[in-house]
Amino acid sequence: MIDIQISSSPLNISACIEKVSSPESGGIDVFIGKIRNVTADKKVLRLEYEAYESMALKEMHKIADEALRKWPVENIVIHHRTGVLQIVAMRHLKRVGLPLIR
Repeated sequence: MIDIQISSSPLNISACIEKVSSPESGGIDVFIGKIRNVTADKKVLRLEYEAYESMALKEMHKIADEALRKWPVENIVIHHRTGVLQIVAMRHLKRVGLPLIR
């Protein structure tokens, strides 16, 4: 299962974990990107994300397809936010469900 979305709505961590969970998965790898308050020694007040959605979705699918080719991945969720995001807001979320690797 691959679930890829771009949305202006807040990301739902619990729902994403549920989507990649399966009885066969021995672990879930998670990456959560957040907005920090400083970059290159400059104060950050907020970030504004826009997306050329059709191209972004195509590239996100390429990333998921590559993961499926390289590793024994069962489920992939990649969600990305757009819009004005305040400090510590989640900007993207990636989850991968894997079987137990021996």
